[in-house]
Amino acid sequence: MLTNCKPVLSKYFRLIIFLIVCFFTINAFGQKTAESDKFTLSGKLIGRDTGIIVLKYLDKSLKYVKDTVVLKQGSFQFTGNIREPVNARFIGDVKSTLMEGPGTTTIFLEPTNMFLKVTEGDFQHLQMTGSQTQTELQELNKSQEYISINLHSITIEWAKITELLKTTDDSTALKQKLNELSEKADALKKEYNTRNYNFIKTHPQSFLSAYTLFFLGGYDVTSCKQLYYNLDPKVQVSIWGKQVDKQIKSIEASVVGNKALNFSAKDINGKTIELSQFKNKSFVLLDFWASRCGPCHEQAPYLKKLHEEFKDKGLELISISSDVNRDYWKQAIKEDGIGGWTNILMSDAYRSEKEESLSLKFAINAVPTTILIDKNGVILYRKVGFNDASDAVGLKNKIEEHLK
Repeated sequence: MLTNCKPVLSKYFRLIIFLIVCFFTINAFGQKTAESDKFTLSGKLIGRDTGIIVLKYLDKSLKYVKDTVVLKQGSFQFTGNIREPVNARFIGDVKSTLMEGPGTTTIFLEPTNMFLKVTEGDFQHLQMTGSQTQTELQELNKSQEYISINLHSITIEWAKITELLKTTDDSTALKQKLNELSEKADALKKEYNTRNYNFIKTHPQSFLSAYTLFFLGGYDVTSCKQLYYNLDPKVQVSIWGKQVDKQIKSIEASVVGNKALNFSAKDINGKTIELSQFKNKSFVLLDFWASRCGPCHEQAPYLKKLHEEFKDKGLELISISSDVNRDYWKQAIKEDGIGGWTNILMSDAYRSEKEESLSLKFAINAVPTTILIDKNGVILYRKVGFNDASDAVGLKNKIEEHLK
């Protein structure tokens, strides 16, 4: 009897062991899957022991998270869940409205353990370990640091010369200097774009490539499509990869000759306007700008002149600002004297869940951008940037051409 029972007991014993192994394997796998989405960002803020630090990002459900922690002797720790490397705003100066500044900066989180060391008042030179995407970002930024420094110097010198032009009658030499500065700035911007282009081309598996491609300027849609299709499939379907795909489609939809997409928004006075309501006007000029944009302010006097000359001939001007701070926006409108036409904030444009933002609808990745639309809603003219009066002349010629 015992000898007959032995193989039966052995059989059941093996089954029990198998079930136990399966149980722990399944639980371990489930735990690993859950933990694979989790990140921990620990760190140390040098120069401040108390107060708060803020981290803003999109979580694994693509929900916006604003996490605030209290410093403990300068130390902090954030935890959360993300499904892929994501960009985040790391903020020490909660009053700052800057995307990048002495008290705020962009970092890339990854679903892993990371450590961040940063100095109060110098967030741009942080030290971070544990995130490969952040390491790539820091290396890319370092290779372009001299470009940013030179562009900043040009901006300061430009402002000084502009002020001098207000108080002198002999402006020939000063205007020549401005032209030289403009050429230097254009060359630096071109080099900046080229470096970004090369990074994207040589790092198809990097999530930073999709992020960088979205903000890449100076390249036509064909080149951007080539860069996008060269990306690794997992990067193409990432948060920023999907944004690039939408951007490419919006660029193709907003080229000269196509019909402009309709939108509605509340203007500076709280009145709701729609692009379609101006269909009987000869032209609608969309002016995408921002209060922080130097060339936008330089373009303003030409827009005022253009508006004055053609408003009785059916020109409607709509200035659309990407500002976040409403006070800065309103102050810039007042200083530039552009309150004589419709002004709206991009964030005040209504969109349903199926609609895209105005920046995507019109493929705006740089300001100023001007788009001229005829009475049938067809895009006649599109220009990114503003260099000098010749740009205003080109726009004026386009209007006069279609008035004939």
